[in-house]
Parts: sequence; structure tokens; C-alpha cells
Amino acid sequence: MILALRPILYRCHTYKVGESLPEDDAGMVRAWIDAGSAKEAVEAATQILEESAKTHSRKKAKRAAGRPGEDGLVDAGPRDAYGRDIPGVVPRRNV
Repeated sequence: MILALRPILYRCHTYKVGESLPEDDAGMVRAWIDAGSAKEAVEAATQILEESAKTHSRKKAKRAAGRPGEDGLVDAGPRDAYGRDIPGVVPRRNV
């Protein structure tokens, strides 16, 4: 029995990580193993557990957004209260 190490789409079905893959097509089985997308059940189980432990122990990312009420866009120059360019003022250039 071989298990998927990555999501695999095969015959209109997506096999998730850890699911058993069909072994009726020897060519596909060999391709999955050669590509590192699947392994024998015993080897795959240990690798899946190790990888899941790595992903769950990471720190969460900090949100990269503007302050409340801001749109988070880079300031390209002076604008009025509605976000439109102010006529007659040359916008700043990014250098």
C-alpha cells in the first residue's frame, strides 16, 4: 500500500496527504514514488508525522495590513478625502 505525501489529483479524485493511492496502474505508482509524491505505507507514515509536527509548531505570521480605516496601499502622493488625486499637485515618484 502506498500513501500520498502531497495532494494528488488522479482519475477525477483528489487524494489528500496520508490517503491510500490506487495501485492498479504500475506506471503511475512508479511516477509518484520517483517524484516524491508517495511512499510505501511504513515509510510514509513516519514522514507525514514529522512534517505535520513541523507545520504545527511554527509561530503564526503577523498580519501585514494597514491600521483600521486605512486601505493599506502605498502612498503615491497627495489625495483628497475621497482618495482622488489633488489637481495641480505632482505625485511623488518612487525611486
